[in-house]
Parts: sequence; C-alpha cells; structure tokens
Amino acid sequence: MVGGEFSDGSWSDCLTYGTLLNDVALIVDMLWYYPSADTVALAAQLDILARWAYEFMREENNYAGYWAFTDNPDYPDSLRTLWHNGRIRLAGALGYAGCVLGNNDFIEAAEFDLFERDLPGGKYGFLDFQTSQSGVYNEGMSYTEYVMEGLSKFFTARKRMVDGIDWFDDDRVQSIYENSLDLISPSMSLVPFDDVHEARMRGNDGYLYQPRNMFSEALTYYYQSPPNETESRAHIKWFINCYKLHDGYEDNYTPNINTN
Repeated sequence: MVGGEFSDGSWSDCLTYGTLLNDVALIVDMLWYYPSADTVALAAQLDILARWAYEFMREENNYAGYWAFTDNPDYPDSLRTLWHNGRIRLAGALGYAGCVLGNNDFIEAAEFDLFERDLPGGKYGFLDFQTSQSGVYNEGMSYTEYVMEGLSKFFTARKRMVDGIDWFDDDRVQSIYENSLDLISPSMSLVPFDDVHEARMRGNDGYLYQPRNMFSEALTYYYQSPPNETESRAHIKWFINCYKLHDGYEDNYTPNINTN
C-alpha cells in the first residue's frame, strides 16, 4: 500500500479495505500461538494495513463526512467511506486488528468511531447513527449481515482481552443483533425493507434461491453473551435446523421458542 494508490473514488473501496483488514487480522489471530518469522512478518504487515484506518478514525482527525482524509505521506490521502455499513465494517476490522496486535490506539479509535463520535441528530457513534427507531439496522437485512461480519470478530476478541469489555452486553449492540435476528423467517428469507436485496435472490441461472448463507456471523451474539443460556442455545439450534432443512437434511431439531 505504501507509495501506491488504493482508492479509485468508489464507495466499494471501503468495503474491500475493511474485508481485507478483517481477513488478515483473522489469519494473524489464528497463527498467533504458532510463532515463526512468517507470523511476525505478517503481523507487521497487518500493523501497516490497519494504520491507514487508524489515521481516518482517531478522534483527533474529527472526521464525520463522506470522505476520509489523511496527511500521512505513507498512505493514499483519501478513502470514500460514506456513512454506511462500509464505515462500520472498517471500524470493526480496525478494532479487531488492534486486539490481535495488542495496539490500544487502534482499539480506542475503533470504539470511538462506533460508540462516541458526535454525529447529527443527537447520535453518538456510527452504530447509534445507523440504528432505526425500531432498534434494527437502518440499511436493511442484507447490509445488517455486512455490519455484523465487521463487528462480531472485534467484539469477540475484545471480550477475551485482559481488560475485556463485553460489547455484546451493551444495549446498543443487543438492540441491533436481537431485533435483526428476529426478522429472519423460517425459510431463511430476509424481510425486505429499506435498502435491501429482495427476500429471495435471483441467481445467474435465473432461478430464485434462499440466502441461507446469511447471518452466520450474527449467531456469534447468542454464543458470546447470552442473556439466557437456555434460550440462546434454542436460538442457535433453530438456525441450524433451518439451514439443514433447506439443504435437504432430515431429522431436524425444532426448539420450543417463538420465532415470530
């Protein structure tokens, strides 16, 4: 990245960068207990990769617009982050990288962007900004999964640290996870509202199919910080049952819970 150009001005660059940062952090995380020269070298690259996001999100930058800028000559000077799921995914990826690297600056910048940054409408942090009055994520169900993909690894890693904070137990986080998961139907279709893909998606072959691969990251919530362990196990089993049902398996488990 140093000395090169990353962004062509498209909002999708932010999504690409957040996914890359999240994936590299996961690789380093999984290799952490197998120390080698390669692991150390990869961790160093992760630090370089994450520092660009840190430049945008640290509190001193005071960024809250559609474009993020940095005057650090080692990085491209701008990235189009907008105010949507890409921004939240990137903050989650930065926080996760900080947990893996033990870099408190990265963690604090991510948490500030997610929960504290002063935004229009009396909102604090982009997670609050994108939460609707009904307690679900504003951009619809498809993009909710994108957001949870960016947050779940960070929140899981943050909880296991020495000074671990359980963000899954935070009311703002619980609202988005629980209310959104409650809107998934037994057929694994998504309730179509706001800026969302159709409840059933059409493949290249022209046939409609169920997006049953969605929301795997969201289930982390039920495992990591269940308000009621018995109910959380039932929720997980309900999802497994629905996945199995639509993959053609038999002998499915149906928990006794309200899935409306």
